[in-house]
Amino acid sequence: MKKLFYALSIVAISGLLFSCESTPESDKAETGEAQAKTEEQAQEEAQAVTYAVDLENSRIDWIGSKKIGSRHEGFLKLKSGELYVKGNEVVGGKFVVDMNSLTVTDLPEGSEENQKLTGHLKSADFFEVETYPEASFEITEIKAWDNTKERGEVDPNFSIADPTHEVSGNLTIKGVTKGVSFPAKITVTDNGVEAVAKFNINRYDWNINYGKDQTVEDKIINPEINLSITLKANKQ
Repeated sequence: MKKLFYALSIVAISGLLFSCESTPESDKAETGEAQAKTEEQAQEEAQAVTYAVDLENSRIDWIGSKKIGSRHEGFLKLKSGELYVKGNEVVGGKFVVDMNSLTVTDLPEGSEENQKLTGHLKSADFFEVETYPEASFEITEIKAWDNTKERGEVDPNFSIADPTHEVSGNLTIKGVTKGVSFPAKITVTDNGVEAVAKFNINRYDWNINYGKDQTVEDKIINPEINLSITLKANKQ
């Protein structure tokens, strides 16, 4: 009886977190060690025009899921950002994410459940926003998309159907920096840039755990987080 009660308690606690739907099928970000910009990349950026990211119309949507329960989803806002454009091509860029802006959207706004989940995600249980109030991404390479590249099974609702570029850069979360590469669709006009990317990351690569030692509750949560980045930038 005690074992049954314990098991049920674990399910109930974890249901408050990433509460059985799997993480959306999307491109998996190629992840490795942080990469330095090449000299060529730095020169391209130096010769480019800076476009300021429109903070009101740019954001990162996220989806997390459990092996027992359902998905939770929400978004993060950007704190700052800029893209570098040479000719009609984006050649670099960077942005900073405001982790305190973390918002849950699948639970009623202002509800006790929403407040509890938001608090858990911001606490030392997960993102530790008091210690790590910012995340960031900086492009180290951007190249035309190779249409022959194998992508595996992807859900068109959670992936880019017709990517134009492969973007590589350094993603920093909780003080951990990893190099990532993913497909994106980028459109450049005389006055603005629109960029969209959708992909999955493995949260363990950035020490995003429930607790410090991958507890039983943590193992119920799927390791993948789906990210959907929408950037709009205007010529300065």
